[in-house]
Amino acid sequence: MSQLPLEYAWKRILNLSEVCTRVKVDLSFTSAGSSVIWSAASGKRHYIKFISLYVDADVEFGFKWSVEGVKYPLRLTKGYYIANLVGANMVGPQSDSLEIYAEGACNIKGYIIGELK
Repeated sequence: MSQLPLEYAWKRILNLSEVCTRVKVDLSFTSAGSSVIWSAASGKRHYIKFISLYVDADVEFGFKWSVEGVKYPLRLTKGYYIANLVGANMVGPQSDSLEIYAEGACNIKGYIIGELK
């Protein structure tokens, strides 16, 4: 398995006082699929700082970048997924959109906090 380039890997951010955006997640899937929740402006990257999501069924769900296509599974069973990534952000590819995916029927609710820069 090949490694992802450093630009897609976890990165340490020194300034923890930056203003962020809260993106609400309220999705329903009737079967496996994905949905864009946050699009990036041209030349910008997502810096994911906090994730708080709930899935109501025993299915794999997670996030992925639209163009990159690599899935980052968060949970396999019903319940909450909460991650504080402040100081160690997940950084997305340039000019890509953030998607939530599910491998079956479910509802996913919560939010993701981050910034575009």
